[in-house]
Amino acid sequence: MKAVKQNKSKFLVLVPHGEVRSVLRKYNDFMIQAGTAGGYGFPLAAPIAEISRDFSADELKLFAHVLRKELGKEKITADETAIVPIPIIGDNYEKFDNALFGSRLNLNISDKIFGDGIQKVKNIFSPIVIGTFLIPAKTCESVCAFEQIQPPRLSFRAAAVANMYWQPVKIKGEIGYKWKIGKLVWLPNRTV
Repeated sequence: MKAVKQNKSKFLVLVPHGEVRSVLRKYNDFMIQAGTAGGYGFPLAAPIAEISRDFSADELKLFAHVLRKELGKEKITADETAIVPIPIIGDNYEKFDNALFGSRLNLNISDKIFGDGIQKVKNIFSPIVIGTFLIPAKTCESVCAFEQIQPPRLSFRAAAVANMYWQPVKIKGEIGYKWKIGKLVWLPNRTV
């Protein structure tokens, strides 16, 4: 029997420092206790771009330096909710229409920030959102329910960039997701 090749969606992500992720975990718990249903947990990371191939360690380091230079001494902040469509590819290259719900970051990413890595970029996300939940894009009830609960205000300088893999899987007929975040490359403390 021939194995079916599993296709994974790949993203370049921004991962905030652990203190910020702790605040977001409490927010996730609150959302679940508030009865918001219809969403899947998402890693506490912000997809910056959908990529065709992984960024190498050197490309990640360069991107981290360029991003820090772009930010200067500014902190990354978030104080409102955003919902952004996100492409997820599953088994047999089936596309799942989902939207990423979370805290909208004050980042504007342009093509030039990727340097030579732009050849690997399929799509740059706008707005940049720290993922809290993945929700079906066509399910208005769940989208409306999620929009009602405001996310916490965030402000941070410490963050890392990494490759992230995301893949839908069917478990006992139900769709679930598996994911992995690669090695973190931290943004430098100061601009060079």
